[in-house]
Amino acid sequence: MRIEAFFLVLLFFAGCSAFSNQAGAPVVSTVNLGKEITVEGWAVDRKIGAQLIGAGFDLWIDGLSSWPEGYYTGGDKGKKVRVSGVLAEDNGLPVFIPQKGEPAVQGIPVPEGTDLEKARRRYILKDARWELLRQ
Repeated sequence: MRIEAFFLVLLFFAGCSAFSNQAGAPVVSTVNLGKEITVEGWAVDRKIGAQLIGAGFDLWIDGLSSWPEGYYTGGDKGKKVRVSGVLAEDNGLPVFIPQKGEPAVQGIPVPEGTDLEKARRRYILKDARWELLRQ
């Protein structure tokens, strides 16, 4: 039983290290804002641009309205890619809480009680470079 527990703990830390820096914080976090990072995930096109969805994070590629042809084929997962760039935060998403009886508003509706300041934030990669990974 002791050996099994040891291996479970070892597997947990090995899994965490793939998405963490030396200090143990996730790579896509405020700790790394302004720093060059490299992450892997799946290319997805959204209305507001090219998104990278990874294990426990999502971020957007600054200045890229969609992935190049062949990277995204629909649904929630496109091709797997490795992306490097400078991690930044964007606070400009137009979010709002819909109110009954009021005219429709441009932007992204969020549920009542949502912290609008948090909801408008997203991580972006500036000066991004990417490559397809074999799947």
